[in-house]
Amino acid sequence: MSNNLIDKSTPQVEGMALMSKYLSYDVLLDASEMQDLISYLGDIYLCNLSELITIDRAISSKEDFMQKYSAYVTSLVDSKEKFEDSETRIFSSFITKDLKSVYAFEMKDGKCLIKQKEPMLQMRSHSFSYNRENDTFHSMNFGESTIAFGVQFSYPQIFQDPKTKKIHHVLKEDQFLNNLLYKNLVKWMRKNTKPTPFLIDGKRKIATFRLGKNCFSWINSHRGLLQNKLVVDGGQNAH
Repeated sequence: MSNNLIDKSTPQVEGMALMSKYLSYDVLLDASEMQDLISYLGDIYLCNLSELITIDRAISSKEDFMQKYSAYVTSLVDSKEKFEDSETRIFSSFITKDLKSVYAFEMKDGKCLIKQKEPMLQMRSHSFSYNRENDTFHSMNFGESTIAFGVQFSYPQIFQDPKTKKIHHVLKEDQFLNNLLYKNLVKWMRKNTKPTPFLIDGKRKIATFRLGKNCFSWINSHRGLLQNKLVVDGGQNAH
């Protein structure tokens, strides 16, 4: 998959694609599960969405992504494995089956921002916090007290075409190629993950964010959970 397949353009030419009503999956997967998911999704492009980059770095290879994700999962359990926050940038990506869904907006010093023209699956780092006073979980919180917990996948239900201004109900219209990508994600998630069950003060509490089934063999060695005295029901410690 060559990076030169991304066309260069500008917001003045393309307009601003507006998306809303996102459907999301917040999930922590074992490295083997993430590899299986990436393979299941088939021919995809992982397009950088988080930073100014040169055009040759606009698309991340699956191999590079998996190398960093594997290191990330290891670092959740092993304090000797260093994983810098800057390395999670690779998790901030557009995922698409067709590079016609994106364009490169050239800025300064030969660097570009990758922008979307059509609906795509988005991936971002996921973390959560737990408020003991209110007995509530809060996803996509970031800060010193938050717990790193995989990634968030999201897909829009509403899309306004930037040129025609027509409103589209994305999942009800077959012309959007990434609909299949999202539907396959849903199938895989339902089969291979479950809502995360915690034991809090002897009571079972189900979080909305999900956990890969392979993670149960080590999840209670997750350093963030240990520091916050959280235990996954049915989870084990890493050996």
